Amino acid sequence: LAGVNGGFSYSNNPWSIYHGDLRGFFVQDGQLISEPNDSAWAVQIKSTPNHRQVLSLVQPKLRVTFQIEGASDISCSGLNRERKDDDCIVYTPIWNRTTLADTSGVEVVVSAGEIKAVREGLPSAIIPPDGFVVSAKGAQAERLRKMHVGTSVAVAFDLMNIADGKHLPFKDHHYVSAGPLLVRGGKPVSEYEGHHWFHKSPFTHQRHPRTAIAW
Repeated sequence: LAGVNGGFSYSNNPWSIYHGDLRGFFVQDGQLISEPNDSAWAVQIKSTPNHRQVLSLVQPKLRVTFQIEGASDISCSGLNRERKDDDCIVYTPIWNRTTLADTSGVEVVVSAGEIKAVREGLPSAIIPPDGFVVSAKGAQAERLRKMHVGTSVAVAFDLMNIADGKHLPFKDHHYVSAGPLLVRGGKPVSEYEGHHWFHKSPFTHQRHPRTAIAW
């Protein structure tokens, strides 16, 4: 067994409640924890019946959809991250005890596939262990205001590989964000593809201890 820190996190402000939040795609034992960041790369790890770990490089893109019984779906803009202006974010129990959102939005609390509460102007909602919370602000909040307690709802996740347009599986898989991509097909790449923050300070001006993965 070997262990190493992987992926990235938001850590610019140690006093922020979001300090340490995962930045980039992360799936553990088939459980989706953090959304992809832009078109960044990720390492896909698949467990096979003979316990071998098969690695591949992907560019994941996640589509999050809030499905309401008898109504059209709502496309959400993110998963388990800070809610910003005109955002619609789905929060699952892995995120935190609550959504950590401020009182300026609308939150729909879902437990056992049913809306239990529609909250507005209230402190961040507690995330049910058997459900999720959809939290929206700005224009994205209008449809949530019209939701009713007792309505059957669900959330769907569709994962695609930007590199080839194919769908990516969750079951028996792990994913961890990575980058920048340095070598492909035995040849150095010319740019830090999809990782815009690698073009900025402090990455461009300071040394950083890093781990490389290759096969």
